[in-house]
Amino acid sequence: MFYLDAGNTRIKVARATDSGWERVASFAHDEIPALQALLGTSPSIGCSVVDSVVHLLPQTRWYRRSDIHPARLNYQTPETLGVDRFVACHGAWISVHQAVIVVDAGTAVTVDLMDEAGVFQGGVIMPGLAILENGLNAHAPALPNVSRELSSTYPPKSTIDALKAGLLESWVAGITHHVRQLHAFAPDAVVMVTGNDAGLLSSIGQVKQDLMFEGLRALTR
Repeated sequence: MFYLDAGNTRIKVARATDSGWERVASFAHDEIPALQALLGTSPSIGCSVVDSVVHLLPQTRWYRRSDIHPARLNYQTPETLGVDRFVACHGAWISVHQAVIVVDAGTAVTVDLMDEAGVFQGGVIMPGLAILENGLNAHAPALPNVSRELSSTYPPKSTIDALKAGLLESWVAGITHHVRQLHAFAPDAVVMVTGNDAGLLSSIGQVKQDLMFEGLRALTR
């Protein structure tokens, strides 16, 4: 059985093993034929935020927004909810059976709360770090590119350090702020971080890279 996590940029493929999850491959959206070749006739279950991917892989069983029981959503516009947000929160919630705050740091960053009863309570969507970096580069191309690390001095006393603080530190601070805000609603919530840039956020919560796959497997059993 293959499990697919189709995000805004890439489609991640994994399968469950006795020791956890095996990351099989990752494909760009224009590499669907290669993904189809990998899947072959094997059964697959997926979660996607991109409708075109769903249409191109009709053989995959897709977990859809309509599959979520209405009682598990405290959201004013459930028809607009990215199903991946619910699935990742469910993956975290079933692992601790208490309230969770999930930070999914991908192309976009989501910071969401699921309460102790397993009800999705909403959250925020903000730009991923790469979007901030690319946006600054596009609109201020004279500025240098910098590595993703903390500045060596504060206040920053060089352009390089000023950019490091302005990008990475401001991004982390923004996410930290929203985690703190959600903790006001659920003080005992466990914070878990997932997504491609999760490693940069280990100071905020437990890094759990397989939340999407855990949630998808549990929801489709």
